[in-house]
Amino acid sequence: MTKREVVEKMLQIVDSQELDKLDALDTADIEIETPVRTGRGPELHKQIIRTYATAMPNFKHEITAC
Repeated sequence: MTKREVVEKMLQIVDSQELDKLDALDTADIEIETPVRTGRGPELHKQIIRTYATAMPNFKHEITAC
């Protein structure tokens, strides 16, 4: 899988809110750094996505350049 394909897959999962599917992409030591929170781990990744989804329930990602 290319880097772009990994990013596209992750954004598809995030946009569909099927967060359990992130387990196939995230590693145990994934590092997350956002304005909301910073830390490590797949569960933190899911928590951050849920926070954004609560604030912006219809958000969608679009890759325009890579």
